[in-house]
Amino acid sequence: MYRKTNGILDFVNSLGDLAFTFAYDSNTDGIKIFNNHAFEMNPEQVNQLVQGLTNFYGSFNKEQSLELKKKQIERELMTRASWYGSLVERKEFRKNLKKHWNFYCEICREKVSSGTHLEWWTINWRSSHMLKSSRGYEKCCSEACANQIAKEIIHNERLRVYKKNEITVED
Repeated sequence: MYRKTNGILDFVNSLGDLAFTFAYDSNTDGIKIFNNHAFEMNPEQVNQLVQGLTNFYGSFNKEQSLELKKKQIERELMTRASWYGSLVERKEFRKNLKKHWNFYCEICREKVSSGTHLEWWTINWRSSHMLKSSRGYEKCCSEACANQIAKEIIHNERLRVYKKNEITVED
């Protein structure tokens, strides 16, 4: 895929573990590149960087570009899902209740009662909201049942983002 040339390989090795920031230059309508030490790259370095990027990304076929886009989408989904902690939350029933309360699990319909159970599970509504889901208030009897809802939320957001990026998905 990528043909290694000594000049570019030496350039990459010389960079070490630097990170880069890009800034717009309104005078030239161009982009400046700074390293994480706030030093601007010189034109020779920028040309080597552009050549290396062109060699690598220019060698991608449509299938490779699609796979890269899918990986980026998956990383973004997992980041948003965990932004406020786990998507699935464990809740304990309060012990000082005067009157017990109950509900039926959203998935398996098992009756869950504060009189017979110590805990219940739900979807972290803040994480659910980050995934543009209207779900997130369901109560479940177990982590396994709550995980089914979490998988559905992630799957639906994946389909939405794939559609937005014109990526076809086979179910």
